[in-house]
Amino acid sequence: MDYQIWCGPSMGSFNDWTNHTYLEMVENRKIVDVTRHIFQGAAYLFRVQSLKMQSIRLPLELEQYYPEKPLAD
Repeated sequence: MDYQIWCGPSMGSFNDWTNHTYLEMVENRKIVDVTRHIFQGAAYLFRVQSLKMQSIRLPLELEQYYPEKPLAD
């Protein structure tokens, strides 16, 4: 049987996003953590976009979301 999952460039983008974070190691990629970061990142970027639409300038480093390991772990 062939268990390959063809995902195209999306997996490469995900790997770039997790580069230099605790999710870089495949062993740390639990579905709950990854899902939480995707939703949290989407909410964060939505808020950043809302502020930009109100003509509020933000430093470029605040316009990206990168996953950080929760303090509770």
